[in-house]
Amino acid sequence: MLDADALGDRESRAVWVHGRAVLICRVGRRHFAVANRCPHAGRALAGGRLSQRPFGRPTLACPVHDARFDLTTGAVRSRLTQKRLETYPVRVVDGRVEVAVPPAHPEPMGDDA
Repeated sequence: MLDADALGDRESRAVWVHGRAVLICRVGRRHFAVANRCPHAGRALAGGRLSQRPFGRPTLACPVHDARFDLTTGAVRSRLTQKRLETYPVRVVDGRVEVAVPPAHPEPMGDDA
């Protein structure tokens, strides 16, 4: 999907995975994947500020309204919204970032299902 070294610390890149807009982020040595759509205003999160306080959790701030979200859980870290940010499982295998994202439009089940 994406080379793990393609992102530096506190960088992100928007990609499409199974028809979904996904933002892959790197904070320190860890990679995260979230929906590239702010649950507050529906705008793209690409270009948002990535940060992490000492001993704190990594966060992403929406570039439009500064709504902040925990990258590990999607929990809201500001008062602008109550809606969580969708997060996706990430792993690095052989130097490549892999993201587990369900298809945007699941295949319909047949009559025999």
